[in-house]
Amino acid sequence: MDDLACQKGVGGAGDGTRTGHGHAPPDGGGGLVRTAVHAHTRGAGHRTPPRWKQAVTIWLGFFPISLLVAMFVTPRLTALDVVTRTAVASLITTPVMVFVVLPFLTGRLRRWLHS
Repeated sequence: MDDLACQKGVGGAGDGTRTGHGHAPPDGGGGLVRTAVHAHTRGAGHRTPPRWKQAVTIWLGFFPISLLVAMFVTPRLTALDVVTRTAVASLITTPVMVFVVLPFLTGRLRRWLHS
């Protein structure tokens, strides 16, 4: 299991502290996406990947997931208004991104993210 699968959380300002209870801190700092992308900033000598690399990594995961939801989920929700359809799509997409796709991608792109 890689480090990202074991990630417990990042401190409020991305300072590398762990919350120890598996959740982002209550102050709203860090965040789950930030946790996945910044998982390797905990130890000495690690640095945060450039923002553009973080953006590319998120897009690489977000585009296919969004496309799948648009192709297979939203067509079944035509009876709902656009706000509700969008809410359902985002409620599906967000946890898939945070708990599955981003940890997978950041683990595979670790060297590139930190080069």
